[in-house]
Amino acid sequence: MKIRLFLYCFLLIVLSRPVFCLAQESCAAIPPGAWEGVVVSVMDGGRLDVFQVETKKILTNMRLAEVEVPDEDRPGGEEAGNYIKKLCLYKYVVVYPKSAEKDDGVTGRFVLPDCGLLHEELLKVGLARCDKTTSGNTHLLSLEQQAQKRNLGIWAGSAASPSSGARKATNLIGGASF
Repeated sequence: MKIRLFLYCFLLIVLSRPVFCLAQESCAAIPPGAWEGVVVSVMDGGRLDVFQVETKKILTNMRLAEVEVPDEDRPGGEEAGNYIKKLCLYKYVVVYPKSAEKDDGVTGRFVLPDCGLLHEELLKVGLARCDKTTSGNTHLLSLEQQAQKRNLGIWAGSAASPSSGARKATNLIGGASF
């Protein structure tokens, strides 16, 4: 199974690399510490398995930095997983690792082939919310508030008010946290 997955990733890399390189020419240069990869699996709660091109290893259980994506059994969870798959499954991404946490794996920012940021795209359509570490990031908070005002994604039908700095993990969606 792992050999088939590796071969599939290798073929995907060989066939899609020229297209990805053309898209990345319009993006900023890859800074030190960032790396190229192919998303090979999307799991519950916005966790990803990514094939790292340079090392030819699959990094498992990577989480999106700066946002919280609902688990599949929560409102918007299945829709969020499908949207992530649409944007990046079996596609090249540039990963900017943010932290290496012992229990939760690595968190990072994911730059999509069109140079967009995956976590921002999820906030725009209301399929994620800012996590507590982004309370000072006005751009991300603004994206979340716009989705709330338009009742998109997880905010559809909720009476949640736009976030303001400190966040609570409960009572945003039917009293449940994700």
